[in-house]
This record gives sequence, C-alpha cells and structure tokens, in this order.
Amino acid sequence: MKMNRDIYKPVISVAMTTYNGSSYLREQLDSFSKQKTLPDELIVCDDYSDDDTFEILQGFKRTAPFEVKLFRNSKTLGYNKNFEKAISKTRGDIIFLSDQDDIWFTNKIEYVTQVFKDDNQALLVINDQQLVDKSISRKGKTALKIIKKYGSSNLSFVSGCCTAFHADLKKVILPFPLYIIGYDSWIHKVAHYLSSRVVIGETLQYYRRHENNVSKWIDNKDNGLVLRFIKSLSGMDNNYDTNVYLLRVILNRIYKNSLPLKNSKTNIINRIERDFNAWDERNNLKKYNYAKRIGRILQMIRNGVYKDVLGYKCVVKDLLV
Repeated sequence: MKMNRDIYKPVISVAMTTYNGSSYLREQLDSFSKQKTLPDELIVCDDYSDDDTFEILQGFKRTAPFEVKLFRNSKTLGYNKNFEKAISKTRGDIIFLSDQDDIWFTNKIEYVTQVFKDDNQALLVINDQQLVDKSISRKGKTALKIIKKYGSSNLSFVSGCCTAFHADLKKVILPFPLYIIGYDSWIHKVAHYLSSRVVIGETLQYYRRHENNVSKWIDNKDNGLVLRFIKSLSGMDNNYDTNVYLLRVILNRIYKNSLPLKNSKTNIINRIERDFNAWDERNNLKKYNYAKRIGRILQMIRNGVYKDVLGYKCVVKDLLV
C-alpha cells in the first residue's frame, strides 16, 4: 500500500561497510552524530578488518546519540556482499548508504528525507558530492560538474555513498544477483527501470580521494576529454548474457512484488522487453561483416534501438568492436 509521506516521520537507517578504515573512519562517524536530523540506527558490517577499525566502531557505539548495530564478518565477503548484508539488516523506511572515508554535511539526512516526502513515489535519491583529497583540501570539483563537463547525462551518475533509497526498493534489489559489477550500479539500474530515481544537484558531502579508495569512477587527475571517453567505452558493460540476465531478474521481481510506481507495471515491463530486443539486435551484429554491420547500425539508430540501451557510446562501441 502506498504511504502518504507527508504525514509520517520515517525511520532512518544508515547502512555502512568497513574494511581497514581506521585512517578516516572517525570523521565519518562524527558527521553522523552532527546531523540536524539524526538517523534512528546505524548498521555497520565490518569485512574482517585486521586494523583497529572494529575497536573504533565499538567506541563510537558507546557514545552515539542513536542505535548502533555492529556486525563483524568471520571472513572477508567483499564489497558487494558486505553491502548486501548491511542493507538486509536495516529496519528503516529510508536507507542511506555510507562508505567509511567520506564526511557528510550536517543537513544531508534532513535534505534527502525532505526530497522523499516531497515526491511520494521516489524510491531512490542521489545527491552531489564535493571532491577533496585525503586531508579534506577541496579540488574545486563536484561529481555532477565532472559528468556535465564530459558530456554525460545524470544517468551516468552512480555513487553508492551518495545514495539513499526507500525500503520498498529492497523487494527488488535483494538479494543481489550474480554477475553485477558494483552493488550501487545494480541498485541504480533497478530504480532507473522503475522510473523512481531522483538526482539532486545539492552537494551534501565530501568525497575523499586517496590511494585506498574502492571506487575509481572519478579520476584524481583530469585526463582530457578523449582519454576520458575511451576509458568510459572500455569500462562499459557490453556483455549480452549479463545484461539479459539482470533484466530478467528485475522483470521477475517486479512481477512478484507490489511497489509504489510512477509508471504502471505494464509500462515498466514493456520498457524492459524493449531493452531485451535492443540487446538481441546488438548481439546479432556479430553475424555481419563490417560493411553490413555499419548499414545495420544505421538502421538501428533510425529505429531508436540505441535509445533503449546506452545511447551514442554503444553506437561507437558497436562500430569499433
């Protein structure tokens, strides 16, 4: 049943993962305590750290102004599985995702929660972030400014540490399927297909760049437009089997669950089926020699096939591969 978010106070969860994060962890934990709107719970899954990360977490738990639940894995699960575990243990209506080395601005939870209240059918909200170095020296860049600079759309902005989502989305994203590249890309992919993803331009945190970052999607150096474009092509998931598999997972879970959706289930299912057909057409290009492939690609452009996959980058990649 769809909730009226104007009249309820949501329970706020923060799902955080840690691994050997003692260098920067305290500052991120402190930023949780300084929020204008405090979370109701912090769930932390530590991935078998061998430094004093878990001791720092235990110390924070004793003084935190909200409930803190700590879980320590008996073996290293890896980035994706550890976030899956943390998310699965949340009880909140709105779930904020957090890395161990960033710093949230004091209004982050307040601002994002209001976005959910204002948009009754938003299932995922992602905010902008200010890039800083390990000593919190500003680089003069934000994630969205970089994306705009290189001609990409907001669809390409995927960053778990900037993401919050409504608990309804857990019905579709959990458990994480096999073959996903990143847990955050998977969550955003689902929200995108549900037409329930909101990108806000407000900068609500520092994104600390250092030698041990797990996520490498934003370069520390400005490598120029051409090199950046080539890197984006090489990093694209162009695997037919993987994409079709993930689309089937989304489709099956939408069938099984009731969700507050902006579009009808029929429209969403039709959109996913169009993407099935688009991936089939791209996969069939392998059958043609280069001259015939160019003609087929031009026909696919005219028919709008590439609108249903990854746009002009897929056109370039299909011409080159």
